[in-house]
Amino acid sequence: MKRGKKLFMFPMILVFFSFVLYGCGNKNQKSADVNLSVTQKQESDSNDSKKILVAYFSCTGNTKGVAKLIASETGADLYEITPKIPYTDEDLNYNNSNSRATKEQNDDNARPEIEGKKLDISQYDTIVVATPLWDLDAPRIISTFLESYDFTGKTLIPVCTSYSSEPSGVEKRMHSVCKSNVTWKPIKRFGTNFSENEVKEWVDSWQ
Repeated sequence: MKRGKKLFMFPMILVFFSFVLYGCGNKNQKSADVNLSVTQKQESDSNDSKKILVAYFSCTGNTKGVAKLIASETGADLYEITPKIPYTDEDLNYNNSNSRATKEQNDDNARPEIEGKKLDISQYDTIVVATPLWDLDAPRIISTFLESYDFTGKTLIPVCTSYSSEPSGVEKRMHSVCKSNVTWKPIKRFGTNFSENEVKEWVDSWQ
């Protein structure tokens, strides 16, 4: 009879320990899942905390349109690089060798003044610099902007707009005038017929 009791109790003991082991394992799994969730949230919060600035110069509105879409997609602050002396239509007459824009583009040392107070650039981690193409290069006011701040430790992303020209000289120009130790991303060109979806896909590729 005693032996029968022992045989009867043995399966029950096995069942008991199975529940204990399952409970411990399940608890450890839940703990691991919680830790993973916390880590993912911290990484997400870290990405969300990175502030982006979209700084743009635009005379005809094309670059402004691209800049506004980039800012909308990224939640970035938007800053217009405004010349102290606005450009007139005659200033932008590229067929006139004496026009303001032509003279500035032919002068590597030209630095048109920027209107308004300087930005507090320290609060931003990534800065998108959007510009039109003037004679296959960035307008000299972009040089003014890049020389006006210390961008050390930040990521700079150049963007340009043009009807058909490729940005052959823009990257070289920006890299040469910005003396800060920064991380440069490849330049992105948008045509005059850019779409919202095109801008979104590009933003998704680096954000």
